[in-house]
Amino acid sequence: MTYEILDSTENNYRSAVGPMFQLRPDGVMRFNVAAAQELRKLGAERALVLWDKAKHKIAFSAAPPEERRSYKVAYNRKGNGAQLVARTFPRYIGLTVEAPIRISVHLNGKLLEGEIGPEFISPTGALLDAKALKTGSPASKAKQPAHGEKQ
Repeated sequence: MTYEILDSTENNYRSAVGPMFQLRPDGVMRFNVAAAQELRKLGAERALVLWDKAKHKIAFSAAPPEERRSYKVAYNRKGNGAQLVARTFPRYIGLTVEAPIRISVHLNGKLLEGEIGPEFISPTGALLDAKALKTGSPASKAKQPAHGEKQ
């Protein structure tokens, strides 16, 4: 067997897998090196988070600073990634995971696009409470309609 020494100062793995981001149930989105570079190409200091419900697609578009619907993109000082926090996004789309998921993205014109698999989205609209997930309370299960409400 031939072994290679992994250099801890390089992000070879992150670059090798291509542009992707990690979506956590609390709405934190962490972009790897390649995806952060694509966001920089777009000039994204702030970004709009776009959602296509029918196709389960997410996209990011650069936004001007005065755009109130935009989110701040925080680039790491070392240049090895970026982060965006959209706390309400997982609830909005009906994300049903309790652990972070990885989503591959690609540049399509002026959008950085990716697809969230339907297995991660609730078909019934049952939503998870990310705050309850953090604390481990029983409310972390899918929310049910209140007594007397229609589903």
